Amino acid sequence: IIPKSQKKTKNGKFRKAPKGSKSRQMNAFLSEISKNYRKNHIVLICDNASWHKSKYKKTPKNMTIIFIPHCTHEMNPIEQIWREIRTRLGNQLFANIEDLTMELRKVISEIPTSAMCSITQRDWINGMS
Repeated sequence: IIPKSQKKTKNGKFRKAPKGSKSRQMNAFLSEISKNYRKNHIVLICDNASWHKSKYKKTPKNMTIIFIPHCTHEMNPIEQIWREIRTRLGNQLFANIEDLTMELRKVISEIPTSAMCSITQRDWINGMS
């Protein structure tokens, strides 16, 4: 799902984010969580996206990051939610990011709570408490 306004490079491919930009965003995210829960030790479970494991990533002292094994999409509930979203939004062209955001919010709000619970309910998550 790509906004129509996104520029293509000379070879017809879409531009990727500048090198290290996702790592900077991840660092900002980790820092914000760390500050908001500074009196706690945080255990964050991540998939193996490159920016989660980047050499530029700075893990705060009050945080431990655990990575799920490669190729285990069933362990990552968001994968099932993205699959549902792609089913509803796939192969559409949006005039701008605002239109995409509005449609994405609509699609997410239409997923029944029971379906969301069913998609995200995992025995291994419940066993962590």
